Amino acid sequence: MVSRARRAAKWLGACGLAGAGACYADGVRKPELHYCKGGAASGASATTHAAALVDACPLLRRTMWPTPWAFNREWQLVLYELDKKLAKRAPRATFRRQLLEMRDGGVTALDWVLDASPGLGRRRPGSAGGPAGPDEAGGAALPALAEDAPVCVFFHTITATQDDQYGQPDFFLAARRRGMRPVVHVRRGHGGLPLRTRRFSTMGDMADVAPALAAVHAAFPAAPVVLVGCSAGSAPVVRYLGDAGAAARARHGVVGGVAICPGFKIPEAWALTEDPWSGVILGKVKAFFVERHAPTWAAGGAAVQARAARALAAETLPEFQEQASLLAGWPSYAAYNAESDPMAPQDAIATPLLVIVAENDPLCVVANARSAHAERLFATNEQAVMAVTRTGSHLSFLHGWRGCNWAHDATFEWLAACCSQQPGGGCGATKKVPVPDHKAGEGEREERGPLHAQP
Repeated sequence: MVSRARRAAKWLGACGLAGAGACYADGVRKPELHYCKGGAASGASATTHAAALVDACPLLRRTMWPTPWAFNREWQLVLYELDKKLAKRAPRATFRRQLLEMRDGGVTALDWVLDASPGLGRRRPGSAGGPAGPDEAGGAALPALAEDAPVCVFFHTITATQDDQYGQPDFFLAARRRGMRPVVHVRRGHGGLPLRTRRFSTMGDMADVAPALAAVHAAFPAAPVVLVGCSAGSAPVVRYLGDAGAAARARHGVVGGVAICPGFKIPEAWALTEDPWSGVILGKVKAFFVERHAPTWAAGGAAVQARAARALAAETLPEFQEQASLLAGWPSYAAYNAESDPMAPQDAIATPLLVIVAENDPLCVVANARSAHAERLFATNEQAVMAVTRTGSHLSFLHGWRGCNWAHDATFEWLAACCSQQPGGGCGATKKVPVPDHKAGEGEREERGPLHAQP
């Protein structure tokens, strides 16, 4: 009887291993690439810029090997959330804050990542590569950045705060190791900023992006600027590139962008988020955008408080988004979508853009990437490339035995190619410049940017 039980246990174990192996093998694939390759059939030039950039990015064309011990999407999400909690307890990045006053009285900020960040002293296992920090290089510090070193502007996730390092501390630090100057664009009401006016946006106020990039460009006029948006932060990246069109570089020095796990078109994306994650996100956005700013709504009077109550009573993400837009002062939900939909000006994008999507993302689902407007963008635009990976969940993209973030590595490869194709381009210059040595949020001075009369 015992031997039968042992045989059954072995058989079940073997079946379990075989099933797990089959699931893992299903994720071992090359990214599915979508871009305009050129030629008469596409109506584009013989060789598009997108095709040239793909040729310069071997990681996009190689097989992606998911991390064997974390290839399940739920497990990757758990690890991502756990890492955010660890970042709260032991911050890896420190920041110098530059406040930016908006025309309507609202305030945003630029959080510049400091070379004194603790995380630059010791690279964590699985973090993106680049030159070693002091602990790995026998005490040698990172070389000082030249004034023309690329500035990498990060656009954070939907409820990110400085306390959780905007959910991406290793991403910022990896950019610094790669010879870039990382800075986070902090949206209204995020990162400890007050919500001075009713106006806010769950995806980021698109009118606030250009003033932030103007401040970046003013600080480092000789540097190329690259944009990286994560999840909700991808919306302002894509929208800005569409609104700016061919003038992105002339206005703000922007030479390339990356959108990781975007929702593509709103409001459609809200309705496609899978259960139970849609309920989790709904609870988070209610607490973050409505409950946390109760004094702002109280100051607005009874009508504004009634709007806030309706937002809190919303039962779905699309319903909340509609009520939140009205609470924030837009005259209608249609007006909000017209100003905020990242895909509205997609045909005008004239700056290289890489979009990274995971097939098993339960939040920004792959159906968004299969929509007609997305397919048209990548079939006709000579600057846009989409890479769809089999695995990756939401923002995790763990690959290799060490659990590196594939999306981070692909991002830096793409941005390096964008920078290298500019006049005098390249990353990693080492001309010495003054390095800030203090951390925002601990009683130090805060630099205030100019008042921007125009977005």
